[in-house]
Amino acid sequence: MRADAIKYQKDVIKLEKDLIAIIKPTEKKLQEKQTLIDKEKEMITRRELLPERKAKLKEIDMEIKDDDLLLLMDNDYFDRFYNQEKEKFLAEKERKLNEEKEKVAKEKREEEIRKDAEKKAREEEDERIELAKKQAELDKQKAIEEEKQKAKDDAERAEKEKQEVIRNAKR
Repeated sequence: MRADAIKYQKDVIKLEKDLIAIIKPTEKKLQEKQTLIDKEKEMITRRELLPERKAKLKEIDMEIKDDDLLLLMDNDYFDRFYNQEKEKFLAEKERKLNEEKEKVAKEKREEEIRKDAEKKAREEEDERIELAKKQAELDKQKAIEEEKQKAKDDAERAEKEKQEVIRNAKR
């Protein structure tokens, strides 16, 4: 009975293989058609997502003119691509922001240096004016002193001459 059961089992397996061989080409064609249909459904879905994807890319200042490239990307691949490009965009934006901050800080430092230089120049000018006033005052006092000295010298000389005239007259 066991031998008959094994023979029956082998006959069933052989019949199964024969039937599978008959339907295999049809299954293969149907599977290919199903794959094409699935791909077409996917493409329709991607076409519907295309404006949204373009808008997302536009947010990060990226524009892809070739729609086919976006249509070839599945959701996971697009998300990875978008995230990668967004990281680049944010890094560039941060770099530009830092450059702008540095530029503003540099301009501020230059403005402070300029103001300090102007303040120092004004102080030096005020000092020069004050010094010139003091010098003028000293020159005026010196001139007055010289004038007094000259008047005194003239008075002494006149006195000496007068004394000499008196001496001469007495003699």
